[in-house]
Amino acid sequence: MVMFLRRLPSLVLALAVLATINAFAQESGRPIETARLMDALPTIDGNVVDDPAWGGAVSISDFTQWVPTNGAPATRKTEVYFGYSEEYLLVGAICYEDSQDDIVVSSDGFQSDSFTFVIDTFLNGQNGFAFGTNPIGAQYDGSITDNFTDWNWSTSWKVRVRQFEQGWSAEFQVPFNSLRYGSEPNQTWGFNFARVTQINNEISYWAPVPAQFSMYRLSLAGRMEGIKVPAYRRNLKITPYILSGRERTTYLRESHEVEENDVGFDVKYSLTNSLTLDATYNTDFAQVESDQLQINLGRFGLFFPETRPFFLENAGLFKVGGAGVHLFHSRTIGIEPDGRKLPLKGGARITGKIGSNRNLGLLFMRAEGGEYVPQNDFLVARYSHELPNRSSTGLILIGRKDDETDHQTFGIDAKLGIGDRSDSWFYAA
Repeated sequence: MVMFLRRLPSLVLALAVLATINAFAQESGRPIETARLMDALPTIDGNVVDDPAWGGAVSISDFTQWVPTNGAPATRKTEVYFGYSEEYLLVGAICYEDSQDDIVVSSDGFQSDSFTFVIDTFLNGQNGFAFGTNPIGAQYDGSITDNFTDWNWSTSWKVRVRQFEQGWSAEFQVPFNSLRYGSEPNQTWGFNFARVTQINNEISYWAPVPAQFSMYRLSLAGRMEGIKVPAYRRNLKITPYILSGRERTTYLRESHEVEENDVGFDVKYSLTNSLTLDATYNTDFAQVESDQLQINLGRFGLFFPETRPFFLENAGLFKVGGAGVHLFHSRTIGIEPDGRKLPLKGGARITGKIGSNRNLGLLFMRAEGGEYVPQNDFLVARYSHELPNRSSTGLILIGRKDDETDHQTFGIDAKLGIGDRSDSWFYAA
């Protein structure tokens, strides 16, 4: 381990050289458009066809099949309009069909027609956002880290959908302050748009993607140049809660009353365009959806993803390790071994970017004790440095301390992107 650490600077230099040599491969064949500042805002009601405001936006219609015939022209016509205002990113999509009977809608999002787009705001091919809808206006969003999309992540935005005789259309309005991006006033972002038509099992993209990948591989996205982002504004969001209850028990004509009151809050504050502070006191997760039911027929424990909003901002930043390896998983905070919840006294986390290619994650959380575990303090520090062509290096420190024990975990990792189709990961802990 000591020898490895001594050689780490040489490894970082070698990764940087190899990544720079390979960086040019991913730029070839990527579609490029220039974004337009829209003179008038469209009415967000789903009616793209009859709204003249979309005439001032970029028009995109050349879609290529991902499946079933990779690289062939799309069989269904899709028109996408992209623009921006001083406050919003604006996307309008017209999804043409032969008839209304060809539109397929399902409660399962993977079995429904849909339109989705991804954004790589830092143009690093590694981190971004996804927004999508279906013909009845279902709204879904996700955070992308290293080609993996976390659909539990959520932010504030709007979408409206309308069906018409030749198909259906959708209008998206995404506030700039719901995204994270660099400090330059004029930027180029990575974009890709996807159309799913279930009637013929077809998925088509604006930027072509080889069959072994998907559009969530952001290094293969197209480019949207000339996006003039608004001047930085500090955003502060405070979410308080108050709980009050009284329980009355009567037994053998004797009554006993117990009154419980509780108060707490969450705070989200933008330190910079790309660095966010989350703080919480006496945290309440009553609004979090229950885990999906799983039946365990094996001898190993089940893995449940994190769904608590406090932990979801830049959650992928803390990931170190390959498939099945999680040096840090926030679901271990505030939960006893038998699955019962523990009260969280409070905590804070700072996540995001410092500059254009350095990622920082700091987390502190105190969980109260329960029947099987004492009070615990959790501390996590994560730093990573991005290199060209999806390559990066990083390190992580994880600590857990209670009245009797003090545990630490240290880890280092590196990723090397080779061309635009291959990746290699290295990690040690």
